[in-house]
Amino acid sequence: MWGNSEQWTPQTRCETVSKKFQEAYKNGSLQKYIAHGMENNQPVVCTAYEKGGDCVTTLMTLRPEDNPTRMAKKVSNSLYGRAEGPPPIHSGDQSKQYYQIDFEKFLKLTPVE
Repeated sequence: MWGNSEQWTPQTRCETVSKKFQEAYKNGSLQKYIAHGMENNQPVVCTAYEKGGDCVTTLMTLRPEDNPTRMAKKVSNSLYGRAEGPPPIHSGDQSKQYYQIDFEKFLKLTPVE
């Protein structure tokens, strides 16, 4: 169940989500679609190889009150450099949506530090 604890500090969550993004990049699913689904009866943002396909890699588990559609859109926008502020915290329309990612273009446009 989603919740805050000493085990899940912001640092721990960041490291866990970063590893999941790396896994999705390595298996090629991050370059396809950002979607949302359910895992262990909890909403998640995930990757999919095709529109309408199953989740391949879970990127992050959401709180029950989060809107999975909106969160998937925010993740997609962030990957394109169009962040829209903090993640949503209220639920709403939860019809399944898919957002295609041109990850190669993202990598080309991302400044090297």
